[in-house]
Amino acid sequence: METIKKISYLKITAVYLIASALLLLLSWYAFYFPVHQIFDLLGIEFSNLGPIATLSWGVVVILFLLTPAFVLTILLKVFNK
Repeated sequence: METIKKISYLKITAVYLIASALLLLLSWYAFYFPVHQIFDLLGIEFSNLGPIATLSWGVVVILFLLTPAFVLTILLKVFNK
């Protein structure tokens, strides 16, 4: 709890935004490239919508894990003064 008091709102928001961007890039890279390579080796055409579909996994993680953690951190900072 003491560390939450020491961190500023701006730093918490910056960490959230950077983590969101990294999660989006990681989800795109981690899912799209291996799947695309496997489809390419098998001679199956992979849809052009593949990057959008794989990026959606990152959006789901951000919505259901990262954002609630961010909101909880902000609430702890507000009510722990």
